Amino acid sequence: MTTFAPCRSTAAGKDPAKRVNYTHGMVLGVDDFTQEFSYLSAKDRSLARAVAGYGTVAGLRTEYERTYEGTPRGPRLSVGPGVALCPSGRFVHVRPAQCAYLVEWLAAHRAEVVAALGGTSGTLGLYAVLRHAECLTDAVPVPGEPCRTEDELTAPSRVRDDFRIELRFSAPGQREEEAVRRFVGWLRRVPVVDGPGTTERDFRTALVAASGVNAAAAQPCPPLAGFFPAPPPAGLGIPRAGLGSYLRTAWRIWVTELLPCWRPSLSGCGCGCGGGPGDADADADADCVLLAGVSVDVAYDAVGDRLLVGPHEVGVDESHRPYLVHSRFLQEQFLTEAAPVAPVAHARAERPPTVVAGGRFDAEGGAAAPPQFSYGGLRPVLRDATAGVFDLVFDGYDPGVNYVVTGSVTVAPAAGTHVVETVTDGPGLAVRIRRASGRATDIQGFQLQITRFEGGGA
Repeated sequence: MTTFAPCRSTAAGKDPAKRVNYTHGMVLGVDDFTQEFSYLSAKDRSLARAVAGYGTVAGLRTEYERTYEGTPRGPRLSVGPGVALCPSGRFVHVRPAQCAYLVEWLAAHRAEVVAALGGTSGTLGLYAVLRHAECLTDAVPVPGEPCRTEDELTAPSRVRDDFRIELRFSAPGQREEEAVRRFVGWLRRVPVVDGPGTTERDFRTALVAASGVNAAAAQPCPPLAGFFPAPPPAGLGIPRAGLGSYLRTAWRIWVTELLPCWRPSLSGCGCGCGGGPGDADADADADCVLLAGVSVDVAYDAVGDRLLVGPHEVGVDESHRPYLVHSRFLQEQFLTEAAPVAPVAHARAERPPTVVAGGRFDAEGGAAAPPQFSYGGLRPVLRDATAGVFDLVFDGYDPGVNYVVTGSVTVAPAAGTHVVETVTDGPGLAVRIRRASGRATDIQGFQLQITRFEGGGA
């Protein structure tokens, strides 16, 4: 991981909206072939990106390996072989498995690590990032002027697709990924009811209002924090008989009105009408895919004057990794869910409780930096700052299933007693954090665990 050398870029700056107009008598040169490749490559990238999305396609599992702690090189972080699709539409193939020895990485980046920690020890938050790269290879002799240097006698004849895996101090931008999760999380929290429910027109109005996107405004797109910042309003419900029609409405709004805020243009027309050719090329993270967040306990060895990996476990969090599931998988899951289930004469089998979400958050409900983290997509949304009420959003929430929420509050040693209470008003799960005496709360953070109960019972 740390031994990869930077590869030379082969970007030619060609307009991806132009192709060569072949005519009789036309003399073709390097620019013509480069232009034709740019056009065809851009079409492939645009198709893959616009239709499929981006993220891990297969493999690329990231894990911390303690097995190597007994060797002089110390513990390491490994990434398995696999395939990913970048936000730019480029595919990246990794083979064989890659690894980074953490002690060597700390030594190579000592100045940055000390600056990030504010010292020589502490918990360091890093991000494992995969990116596309290209290398020029297969040199061949080329004609030229006499008295050339040896480097000018040959030129590379091939461009090889390559990759780089990096440990970075900041995560790549994932605006579209976060927007998708926020939109689907909000939509899943709208209850499906057996009665008439909300009219489709009112449902559309509520969805657009909740998104924060205002097409009539000078700046129609809100900051990401303002995109579906709160759960659906009370009383909003989708009639079960019209579920398909309501989902079509929601998806149409997502495609036509909401997605343009979060997906950059992959190619332009060259005339400036779409932001110029290759808007994605201006994005430094267009060729990057997040693999995992890594939390490293850094300790200082005063005798050897070096940074080491401390005794605490290195944390690897893949919950924010974008990924793609192929069409055949989705087809099989849809058919399985749609197939009728034969009735069972006896009671449902007892299923053990399952922890579906959890995490440790700051006082505002954020989990951006270690030791904060989020599992299962859990995102506490502050509903009422005065009352300290948080609505709980997480992946796979089902209003027809029983959940139990447990939690505790992070406070200073001299702070008063605080409690975490379950709040019953609203369509989903919510908690309130306050002092036991009823005064306004003053906390450093809190941690929650959501357990799902189903089946069995009396």
